[in-house]
Amino acid sequence: MRCADYYLKGGDRDFMLANPQNLCPIFSQEQLAALLHAAHLQEVASDAAVLIDSSIPFLDTATLVNNIKIGLTINPLAKCKLNCCVTNNPSPHFSLAPTGLLLLNRHIYVPDY
Repeated sequence: MRCADYYLKGGDRDFMLANPQNLCPIFSQEQLAALLHAAHLQEVASDAAVLIDSSIPFLDTATLVNNIKIGLTINPLAKCKLNCCVTNNPSPHFSLAPTGLLLLNRHIYVPDY
């Protein structure tokens, strides 16, 4: 127990030592948790504000998907796994998305090329 976290009804240390039952917490556990959460969110919000102020290029998703599909035809491993999925013989971890993208454990597989 830290004395700094408590309001002393009598105003002095001797009163606290003589009457510990009269100690009253200044903040509840919920208030402390909310303050910690707010402090964390303030840091995240500050980081986001810095990103907003800088110029962020917009992502062209159509081009991105097209580039991934091109990579699937160039990368040997991706090409093999894609062919297996197309012929309905996929490996346990790979599958084919309706968009034609190769999925690895249900996430879009982006090959190196």
